[in-house]
Amino acid sequence: MKNFCFTILILFSINFINAQEVNFITYKKECDLAYRFALDSSKFSNSISVLKGIKKKYNFLCTEEYVLMAFCYKKTNELTKSAKCLRDAWSNYAFDLNCLQQIDEIQPPNIMGGYNKRQNKIVEQGFKNSKKLKSKVTDSLYLVFDRIDSLDCRRSTIC
Repeated sequence: MKNFCFTILILFSINFINAQEVNFITYKKECDLAYRFALDSSKFSNSISVLKGIKKKYNFLCTEEYVLMAFCYKKTNELTKSAKCLRDAWSNYAFDLNCLQQIDEIQPPNIMGGYNKRQNKIVEQGFKNSKKLKSKVTDSLYLVFDRIDSLDCRRSTIC
């Protein structure tokens, strides 16, 4: 029994140590430099470097940063890497895809123009992955409000 408890304690400790709290405001501020390099200065390689550093630091990128990276790779004529970034973007839980609509340069249909069949298949793999990840409601704010509402109903006799 002692060994079992000790094993459980070690597993919880490992998970606790590996868990990383992310302040998304700080994360997005760090991403801002990549957007400035790409969109303001057309320094696409610099933007890619910044995004790679952020990915190394946080062990992930959000969907919109993968799309920015795909845009930068496309501009540097690395189309396969661009397609892989779009695959990763769609294979990722998205926090808010609406933000992609705010920047004309990084519209996924524009980025995908000019891909060959193999590169399009890479992107299609991401679309298939996104179907597996999506819940019945993809708007994250709606999910939060729905959860709050269900918690309120449990505490209230009105619902």
